[in-house]
Amino acid sequence: MADCRSRLCYRTEGGCNKVSAIFDLSNAWLHMRGRADGRWVRGGDGGDCETVDLPHCWNLTDTFQEGVEYYRGPGAYRKAFSVPADTIAEAGGEGSSWIVESEGFYGTGDVWLNGRKVAEVDGEYLGFSLDVSRFLVAGDNLLAIRLTNRCGSDVLPGIAMPDFLLHGGLACRVILRKRPARHFVPESLRILATDVLSNRPAVRIACELAGGARTARWTIQGPHGMNAVREKPEAEFEISNPALWSPETPALYTVTGSIEENGGEVDRIIRLVGLRSAVFEPVRG
Repeated sequence: MADCRSRLCYRTEGGCNKVSAIFDLSNAWLHMRGRADGRWVRGGDGGDCETVDLPHCWNLTDTFQEGVEYYRGPGAYRKAFSVPADTIAEAGGEGSSWIVESEGFYGTGDVWLNGRKVAEVDGEYLGFSLDVSRFLVAGDNLLAIRLTNRCGSDVLPGIAMPDFLLHGGLACRVILRKRPARHFVPESLRILATDVLSNRPAVRIACELAGGARTARWTIQGPHGMNAVREKPEAEFEISNPALWSPETPALYTVTGSIEENGGEVDRIIRLVGLRSAVFEPVRG
C-alpha cells in the first residue's frame, strides 16, 4: 500500500511573499473505514483503503436505502506531502507559525503529524485550527486524522439515534497555512450591519489582532464598485443606497482587512457578506 505523495506549490495571498503561504491539502488522501491504530497513522499498512479527494463522506452510498443502516463508527484519513525547505524559509519570519485547518466535519477524533499526536478534536461541524509548527519538517511529512461519527452523549446531538443523519468524514477542505507573527485572529471577526432598511446602513467590523499588531486597514467593496478605507483595529462604514441580499438578487459585499509591516502586507483576511433584515413578530412569526 502506498500513499499518494504530493510536492506542494504554495501561493501567497495579496501577491506578496510576506503574506501567509497557503497549501491546499484536499487531494489524494488515503481513507480507511474502521479503527486505525498507531502503526497506521505513522505510515504502516492495515485495513482496506481507497484514495479520495476532499470533501469526502464515508456515508455517500449507504443512506436513504430501505433495510440498510448507515455506517456509524470510526474512520481515518492519511496524506503524505512534501514541503520544500526553501518554501519554509521564504514564508518564514520570527514569531510565525504553521497552522493546519479543517473547514468542517461532524464528530470527534485526533490529528497526527509525522507520527506525533497534535491534538484531540471535536469538529462541531466547523472543523479545527491547530498550530503544527513543532511537528512540521522541511521535506516529507505525513498527516493523519482519525474520526468517528459515533460519539458520546456529551457531543451534539447528545442522543444515540436523532431524527437526522450524522454523516461521517472530512466534509470540507484541509489547508496548511503559514501564519505571520502579526496576524488576524479569524474566529474573532465580527461583521454587524444595523438599520439595514435605511438609505445609509452602518456596517461595523471588529477583529482581534495578535503578535503585537496595533492597526489594520479595512476596505469594503460592493456590487457597484463602492470602496471605502478605514485604518484602525475596528472600523465602521456607512453604505449609501445599499444593495440588499435576497435569494432572487444575492448581492454581496467584500470586506478585506490587511496588516502591514515595513511597507509590506503581512496578513490579510477576506469575507463576503450580504445585507438583509430578518424580523420575527408575535402571531405573524
